[in-house]
Amino acid sequence: AIPPLMFVLLFNGFFITLAGVQKWMIWAIYISPMFWGLQEMSAALYADNTQSDEPGYPASGQFVIDQYGFRTDMTGVALAVILSEFVVLRTLQAFALKRFNNPEKQ
Repeated sequence: AIPPLMFVLLFNGFFITLAGVQKWMIWAIYISPMFWGLQEMSAALYADNTQSDEPGYPASGQFVIDQYGFRTDMTGVALAVILSEFVVLRTLQAFALKRFNNPEKQ
């Protein structure tokens, strides 16, 4: 369980950002449920629509969103990705438990 967890934690949009990831590895960020959760929390907490030419921009929450490349209009996509990953992984878990953990066949 540790390798997939480390993969998800590494590509969560905080340690490796959208701007800093290699183009061929961007899929790893988009399949990480941690990325979608972090993006939505950051958008909810820091969005204040401060423009980059205003004097207080480096101290604003919008600077954080722009720095990490988060978007504030992806709530539906985030919800769809997290719920679909939940359904797929729970289905795989049920299949594996039924297929590989059957004591009657031994």
